Amino acid sequence: MINTILRGCGLLRSAGQFPAKQKCMNKSTDILIEVPGADICKQGGNYANFYRAIPRNGEICPFSGLKHARLYKLLSDGGIARAHVRVIQLKEPGAAKGVTLFHVGDLMQFLDRLAAEQGSGSCCGRPPQT
Repeated sequence: MINTILRGCGLLRSAGQFPAKQKCMNKSTDILIEVPGADICKQGGNYANFYRAIPRNGEICPFSGLKHARLYKLLSDGGIARAHVRVIQLKEPGAAKGVTLFHVGDLMQFLDRLAAEQGSGSCCGRPPQT
């Protein structure tokens, strides 16, 4: 969903949205773009329970904000997240290419634990994840 908000009215944002500007016919318009699924990563203290394909090269994951290459590095064999995140590689027998899926909830939980270990967010009053 794209909501158009005229300049001067103020820009209201909620979780999963970011502002973008576009020029149209000598008028500047602010457009609010919703990132699908960004608000369902953690609902009621529970992490999301579904798989998602690693985004294509150059694209950003709407849940973690990580790019294609960084996700592959984290989730590949020997990556620091591989032991904590469920990863599935779907490939037809004899095919050269396939699709790599990762569990969104596992990745979000891993990132929360990593932030807690590094002391990030301690001033926000969030308890450390275990």
